[in-house]
Amino acid sequence: MGIIAHIVDSTIASNSSDFSRNSSVAAGDIVVKIGASCNGICQALSDVYMQASDGSLDQLLIHGHGAAGIQNVAAGKDGKYSAAELSALTVSVLDDDSVKAEFFKLRSKFSGQGEIVLLGCHTGEDEAGAELIKKLAKISGVAVISSNTYQIVGYSDLVGTIRRASPDGSISENKIQGVVNYFGNRTIFEQAILAGAELWHTVTK
Repeated sequence: MGIIAHIVDSTIASNSSDFSRNSSVAAGDIVVKIGASCNGICQALSDVYMQASDGSLDQLLIHGHGAAGIQNVAAGKDGKYSAAELSALTVSVLDDDSVKAEFFKLRSKFSGQGEIVLLGCHTGEDEAGAELIKKLAKISGVAVISSNTYQIVGYSDLVGTIRRASPDGSISENKIQGVVNYFGNRTIFEQAILAGAELWHTVTK
């Protein structure tokens, strides 16, 4: 059994507190909280690399605000980012050599079932979302998963239509009927019901 690494966009204080309240972090798991004065994506990935043993990482979960084709890492509530700041994952940011180098370096840390889960709201939505996860899967060498709807910071479960991109460029959608681990949170439970209770537990293979 491998470990999970959590990267939390803590440029907004509520993300940090929501993560602490809602997350389930096991012994040995890694938590990297990224603040406004850090070096954004590259710093976050470097911190995970330094703490993870080779072949130990089952999941890299990135918690933060999002939009179609955007996953914030150190961009704050307003989603203010630019390619120069490297504070949010976008298709253009993934063209940056330093970002690509950090993801490539991290390949050695993933286990055989390793994957990256982007937990931003709507990150996997529309063509922009599909393009982002396909490009990240190719660069990172592992599957990348995201959703098309609202998420709550700290949960490792995704709600909605779940897209999974493989390093070979293929992409699939998964819809699982039922409610998984959401009874304790009324907001996300109600959203699940409104969405037809289409849920996906990212740990379940």
